[in-house]
Amino acid sequence: MKKTLIIFLTLLSIFSCNKEIENNITCIIVNPENQVEKPYFETILIEVDAKSEDGIIEKVDFYINGNLAGTAINRPFFHQWEDSVVGDYTIKATAFDSNGNSKSDEIEVMVIEYGNLQDVEENFYKTVKIGGQIWMNENLKTSRFNDGKTIKYGKLDSEWSQINPPKSLQCWYDNNSEYENPYGRLYNWYAVETEKLCPQGWSVPTYNDWEVLSDYLEPNAGGKLKNEGYKYWKSPNVGATNDAKFNAVPAGLRHNGGKFEYLGEAGIWWTSDSYNLGDAFRVYVNYNSDTLVNRFWSFKLTGLSVRCIKDQ
Repeated sequence: MKKTLIIFLTLLSIFSCNKEIENNITCIIVNPENQVEKPYFETILIEVDAKSEDGIIEKVDFYINGNLAGTAINRPFFHQWEDSVVGDYTIKATAFDSNGNSKSDEIEVMVIEYGNLQDVEENFYKTVKIGGQIWMNENLKTSRFNDGKTIKYGKLDSEWSQINPPKSLQCWYDNNSEYENPYGRLYNWYAVETEKLCPQGWSVPTYNDWEVLSDYLEPNAGGKLKNEGYKYWKSPNVGATNDAKFNAVPAGLRHNGGKFEYLGEAGIWWTSDSYNLGDAFRVYVNYNSDTLVNRFWSFKLTGLSVRCIKDQ
């Protein structure tokens, strides 16, 4: 009887070990991270590390909020989630091996309205998709080019009229750092001309980029770009709805010669397009109109705001 019990326990131990080996399958979602925030306009890449020690991973199923979204049968195991909408989601991946075993992993993801962008100085900006374009929804505020080199701060009025030779300049409105948020900094066009003003992968928009934006938002494109209310804008701030989430603020300008003007009245941005030797195209919105005016130019020595657009 004792001998029979020992044999039974030995068989039970072997069976248990074998069962453990049969279930030795792993499935881990390695991207994105748990609790991460992702903008709705970016494709979300879901990557899984799946292994089976005594079999072959035959497939990985991907679920979003309980609904099957896709299946991967070859390494690397991944699914590209496109066309997400704002909300909270549970992403689940289940791996199946050739022995009939399975293993799952789950994460939580928040799909949000805005993306994020960081410049060389580690300033963070929100980004927003408008039509087929992705824009910063804040004015640029860096004091360095994307190669790390400093952009000269033009404090003196005389510096903004220097044309022999012209130099890249930036400043705060009224030389007051308190205006950096939310207005950003003002840059002359010679800083734009370097093509190093925006973060890598982003550029100062062309004249055509602004026209595409305007055409997409018409009618009343300017109103759809402007921040609502009178916290920053002078009354009457005609037609301001900020429907495009562009968050346009009236940062004014610095004239060639150094004078500051139009804070609270106009948001004015450079394009990357030169008009002639001394002038470049710019666009603007103002407090008493709901249009986006995009057929004017300014002296390249003028200090204007800059928005960046993602390269396509």
